[in-house]
Amino acid sequence: MYTSTRTGPTQPCMYFSRALLAGMAWDGGLYMPAAYPTPIETPALRFMAYSELAFRVLRRFARGTCRTLLRAVCRTAYRRGFGCADSNGGARDAVGAEWIVGRLYLGGLSWGPSLSFKDLAMQALGVAFACVVWHHYHIVGATSGDTGGAACHAIAGSRKVGLLVLSPAGGVSAFQAEQMYGTMAGNVVNACLHGGFDCCQDVVKALLGMRRRDVGTANSINLSRLLLQSAYYLALRERLVTWPGERLCYHIPSGNFGNTFACHMAMICCTHCFHATVATNENNVLDCFLKGGVCVPRSETVVKRTHAPSMDISWASNIERLLYDVLGHSGSMAGRAASIRGNSAAWVLLAHASHRCLRSCAVSSDASLHIERSMLVELMYRRHGVAVDTHTAAALKSAMLAPRGDVQVALETARDVKLKAELHGTYGNGYRHAVPRRARHARHVSPACAHVRRLLGIPAAPGQRRRLV
Repeated sequence: MYTSTRTGPTQPCMYFSRALLAGMAWDGGLYMPAAYPTPIETPALRFMAYSELAFRVLRRFARGTCRTLLRAVCRTAYRRGFGCADSNGGARDAVGAEWIVGRLYLGGLSWGPSLSFKDLAMQALGVAFACVVWHHYHIVGATSGDTGGAACHAIAGSRKVGLLVLSPAGGVSAFQAEQMYGTMAGNVVNACLHGGFDCCQDVVKALLGMRRRDVGTANSINLSRLLLQSAYYLALRERLVTWPGERLCYHIPSGNFGNTFACHMAMICCTHCFHATVATNENNVLDCFLKGGVCVPRSETVVKRTHAPSMDISWASNIERLLYDVLGHSGSMAGRAASIRGNSAAWVLLAHASHRCLRSCAVSSDASLHIERSMLVELMYRRHGVAVDTHTAAALKSAMLAPRGDVQVALETARDVKLKAELHGTYGNGYRHAVPRRARHARHVSPACAHVRRLLGIPAAPGQRRRLV
């Protein structure tokens, strides 16, 4: 059962299928489990296919949902586009770890169809939406690049699900634009908005606030996506931890805090604890919040445009979930945190006990500068022969400064080719990249269903293609 972060478990709860389709709670809050399940016994996960591991995690949070359906969703999702499949239908290469130096590893999560870690959850969400809905359903999403490409690949061609992707004009790389705008499926519409990612996310929340039963989202405000993402933290842990007392620390490039909160949920699912460090850029909202308990709302004009666009945001929506969790499922405190974004003054965690709980939740942070990320990109390529993107470089900077003795895992959330224009100036003429054939499309989209056309104001001329850039 699931409840809203702004009311707490005292209010009526929703079943998993309803929370999956709704995306956002009825009062504007985010869905959270009313009670966490018992931890998974980790010895049973070591030799398990990734599809089975994802099913084991998902079924603990989806009480009352058909287990056969959940297993079929996971097997179908991770069979396609993730490399070699084993005899059980799972993908052995869905996640991987590459040794760098010492006890530092690079966690490979970007081996999916869109070359992003978002595929690990989006592929399953695309199958789940098609299985759960009985009539035509509309998915809306905001993206700074990776979410849009993963959603387009997962939902394109579906007969029952339509997709509307909103992206900031000029806020995505050329490769990411080709992935999104090159999708020729009739059920996918891409649109650019003037403003940043926060502007696109506000539009998505406004559409979800209409409380229509046929509108949902694929962003991280949908808890189902975070549940699926938590599975790869358990998979990486079973690959890298060799003895029970060994400590593992994940360094996670994160902007909206969704990927980090998925790690927090994986800690709850696992009998062994590990640490999570949020790696951010110059837009250090998360860094200030996790280090000092201070959240300073910023306007979109203050947000800096960097070569790590996924972190160029002024407010992380999933902070509300973390506060709700560490403050004892207090809906009033989480609701207060969510309402401060429109205020100009900084909001401070006034209660000392609340701040102490926040500091003890095994989540820390680290901020990086453009020069540091550029140097690490060049260092990794010239010394270790590993090409990384700017988001992964932020995680590597955090991992290299971490205390020695623990296993440090810097997550590779996207392939370097997705930001090839930004990386070319760093690598120089010695850098070579290959553009996948599936990304070489014209930048035109087809109008989708009539309802999505009305949302965008697109004429309903059949067969007409319109450029939305």
